[in-house]
Amino acid sequence: MKLRVIKVGGSLCSWQGLGDGIRGWLAAHSVPPATNLLVVGGGTLVDVVRDWDETHRLSEAFSHWTSIRLLRTTTQLVHELCPELTLLETPEQLQQFVEQTRNSSPTSSRAALVQAAAYYGMPGQPTLPESWDVTSDSLAALLAGQLDAEELVLLKSCAAAGDSDSLEAWSQAGGVDPQFSSLVHPGCRVRWVNLRAFDSEQIINDGRR
Repeated sequence: MKLRVIKVGGSLCSWQGLGDGIRGWLAAHSVPPATNLLVVGGGTLVDVVRDWDETHRLSEAFSHWTSIRLLRTTTQLVHELCPELTLLETPEQLQQFVEQTRNSSPTSSRAALVQAAAYYGMPGQPTLPESWDVTSDSLAALLAGQLDAEELVLLKSCAAAGDSDSLEAWSQAGGVDPQFSSLVHPGCRVRWVNLRAFDSEQIINDGRR
C-alpha cells in the first residue's frame, strides 16, 4: 500500500471548510488504497512567535522549539474537526501504525494525524537547523524521508506561485522554506494542492526538481 505524507498548511486552520476539505480530499484519493499521515502546520500561532522574535530578538533555539511545541495545538484542532482520524503522539504509535499497514493488505485507505513529537525533537531522532529557514513543510519532508514515503502532498491555501511545478521555484516564491527541497528524498512525488479551491477547481501541481 502506498505511503503518503500530507502536510496541512497552518493557514488552513483559519478556514471554516478545513474539516470537510480534508475529508473530501482524502475521499477523492482513496483509490488505490493508501496510508495517509497528516502533519499540521502552525499557522497564526507561529506567526505570534515571529512577532515576538522581531520585537525581542529571541534566540533561534527558543523560536524554533516554541514553534514546534505549538504544532501540538494545531494538530489537536484538526483532530477536533476530524475525530475519525487516528492521533499518533509517540514514536511507538507511529511505528506500529505504519508497520500494521505494511504487513497487511487492507482494502481501504487509512489516515492518521502525526504529532511532531512522534518523529522529531526526541533523543535519537533527526534534527533540523534551529532557524526560520525551517518550517513545518520541512518537517513533513523529513517524515516522508524517514518512512520512505512514495508521495508528499502539501495542502495549501493558494495556488503554487505562477502555477510552477518546480520545488526550487516554490522556495524562491516563499511557498516552502529554503530547506524543503533538500529534504525531499529521491523517488518521492511532491504535489501542491490549493485545498480552498479543491472542490471547484481542483488545482493541483506536481513538484519536480
